[in-house]
Amino acid sequence: MTWIRNLGDETYLVGLSHREQGTLCFIQVRGDVPAYYDLRYQERFERRTTSQALIGRAKELIVKLTENKNNPPQWRLIADITAGGRPFLDELRRAGLSPHGVSVISGYEETIVNARQYRTPLRDIASTMKALLGGHRLKISSGVPRADQLVRFMSTLDVTDKITMDAEGDAILAPGVALWFGERWTRAFPKKKRGKGPVRTKRLLGALR
Repeated sequence: MTWIRNLGDETYLVGLSHREQGTLCFIQVRGDVPAYYDLRYQERFERRTTSQALIGRAKELIVKLTENKNNPPQWRLIADITAGGRPFLDELRRAGLSPHGVSVISGYEETIVNARQYRTPLRDIASTMKALLGGHRLKISSGVPRADQLVRFMSTLDVTDKITMDAEGDAILAPGVALWFGERWTRAFPKKKRGKGPVRTKRLLGALR
């Protein structure tokens, strides 16, 4: 796993989606506000891969990532639970992965279900990916399978696209929900101490403290 540098002073967002074709990705977060993101690893699974197999693989790679016991990198797992719902989120919890679950919805309003579960419009995820790419704050490593295709999908994603039923939906939404979450996380809890932020933001990310 050459993408895992395991230097300790690092943070990773682990994105996971299990729809038509499961996808797992690791995104390194650099900097403070604004943060920069490096999609270092993405793995696409065969159709109809079981949730247990997908979760097992995620746990395996997270263990490798945190092998530096003295100063392991931080990580947060963000799962697209639109298809699997609460049962998929509960499976991740039972595996000890402390997930944050995101249901991707149509419409315009974001809803906080609880401290670790959110309902987020597709338009917000699409605009986050486009803004990060356009601002040169998101890098897709060359080792990521179909990297050029992924960049094209991210930069042209339209909110009317039926990605929930598309074979590429997982490949887009695994990093998509992680990046959406990352933008709110880094703004709410930057490395340098800041004053109190909006109550809504603190509620959304309070479980990270």
